[in-house]
Amino acid sequence: MTSQTLSPAFFAAPGTLCDRLDDTEITWAVTASTNLALRGIPVEPGDIDVMTDGPGAEAIERRFADQVVNEVAWSASAANRIASQFGALDIDGVRVEIMGDVSRSTAATCR
Repeated sequence: MTSQTLSPAFFAAPGTLCDRLDDTEITWAVTASTNLALRGIPVEPGDIDVMTDGPGAEAIERRFADQVVNEVAWSASAANRIASQFGALDIDGVRVEIMGDVSRSTAATCR
């Protein structure tokens, strides 16, 4: 799937994020495979990854309270050595994963 073949809902979800976050001070970015697909790279994203800071993740969750499927909470993966605030939204059938304060972590420091 490329930006030319993304479903209309999948292609529109970043626009929905922009519209609902435009009047905020939240710094955020679409990352990972969706970022590549929107730039025309031939990848098939399964969801939309949004990266921000911790307060930004919580603020995005509040802005999309009616679409939260996983509340923002601290999450860590010893296998991937990643720790962050993590939550998920459903925007018109598209899963949007929110990650705040992402950091690399060692297995010993993952909570």
